[in-house]
Amino acid sequence: MSREDPTPRCPHCDSGDVTRVAYFGTSAAQSQWHCARCRSVFEFWRYGGPLSPRGGE
Repeated sequence: MSREDPTPRCPHCDSGDVTRVAYFGTSAAQSQWHCARCRSVFEFWRYGGPLSPRGGE
């Protein structure tokens, strides 16, 4: 994972088969990603790490 364009792993199943859905999430510092393996959508701090999924635990 490079600092300029981080590609996260899914926080639910740890898969690397993820695709960015939106460059910006609920804030400018987050992006939204979709996991092809478990079909979860999650947010990722672009220079940080994953956030808890929205809508519950």
